[in-house]
Amino acid sequence: MAQQRIDRSVAVIPIQRTDSVARLTIAGRSVLDGTVRALRAIAEIGPIVLAVEGDGARACLSAIENPGALGLHVVETAGTRWQAIRAGLAVAGDSASVLIQDPDRPLVSPAGIRRLLGEWRGHEAIVTALPVFSSIKRVVNGRVVTTVPRETLHAAQTPWVFERATLEAALDAAIANDWPISQELELARRAGITVHLAEGHPYNVPIATHADARFAEMALERRLVAIPGGTAVPA
Repeated sequence: MAQQRIDRSVAVIPIQRTDSVARLTIAGRSVLDGTVRALRAIAEIGPIVLAVEGDGARACLSAIENPGALGLHVVETAGTRWQAIRAGLAVAGDSASVLIQDPDRPLVSPAGIRRLLGEWRGHEAIVTALPVFSSIKRVVNGRVVTTVPRETLHAAQTPWVFERATLEAALDAAIANDWPISQELELARRAGITVHLAEGHPYNVPIATHADARFAEMALERRLVAIPGGTAVPA
């Protein structure tokens, strides 16, 4: 019996020079290691590309345990986020879709990413998001002038999944026209890309500071989350 072919997505992780993901650790492993392993646990993801700003490729690879076994490609780039992602795609090979993940999201749910990849077909772009529960105020000159209705508000997370040709056209436009933006939501808006929202997860938060890392360790200790490949729990 022939095996069913899996149409794999390319994953790109843009890493800025100022990111702390190679240095910051969660229970003895780097934040970047956890983020990469969360993606590598998903059969629907093929090549994973680290698009590293400047000459930081060696430091990023040294922060990942046994990177040679994880199917990683690394490209060192200069310029904007969009140039980094474009450079990453140039070495990634063919795919119908592209997943873009921030490097500081080691607590992302692999099951959630699988659902996201299952839902992207028929959409130009899809991103995980959560409803906004906190009260939001509009402030003018230091004074609260109104409460913003939150019933229709969502907070976007990552990863994003784009139809590849649509993303490449948007990246080319952003680079050619020097769009002064740095977020995928703004890229989609400027390029006229319709964005679909998928259900996010409350623990899929950035881990960028020592306080964030301690929060992640507490979540691991209480088995509220897990990092694929195993993570030692501190005594």
